[in-house]
Amino acid sequence: MAKGKNTSPFHARHRAGFFCLPITNYLFRLAQTMTDYSEDQLRFHHSRCHRNREDIQASQTAGCFHCLEIFPANEVTAYIGAPPSGDAHCPKCGIDSVIAKDGVNEFSPKLLQALHDEYFGKEMVLPASDTENDKQLLDSLSMQMQEAIAMLDTDHALGAAKTGNAHCK
Repeated sequence: MAKGKNTSPFHARHRAGFFCLPITNYLFRLAQTMTDYSEDQLRFHHSRCHRNREDIQASQTAGCFHCLEIFPANEVTAYIGAPPSGDAHCPKCGIDSVIAKDGVNEFSPKLLQALHDEYFGKEMVLPASDTENDKQLLDSLSMQMQEAIAMLDTDHALGAAKTGNAHCK
């Protein structure tokens, strides 16, 4: 070991970027998936969410690759842009990431997930739920993070006491 280098578990994790990642990245980016679609295919399917008012209105089903919901196309009522064009806004999340199931192009939960991963990142999308459940989830995550930080602080203090490194106290 190099003299003067702190090799406590806290510093090793910190150097590795453990504490630099936002909690969503740390918790939800653990299992990243590969896509079966090429960049060109994803770009093409992404273009289907632009100027798609007529496609949505002619379709029975639509889906959003932001919130990953599939719904009846007639639920889409908000568009950005003047008729006949316009980008459909998802009735569930409000984002303009809606594509139609037009019977010609692919439409599947797998495609929506691949588009989501490509354009919104490989983060887990939590389903909509009631406020009480959300509060309980956030409280639980907060408590777990506080416990983890307290354990690391204890490890850090013990390591500093053993090595006599004043700057680590």
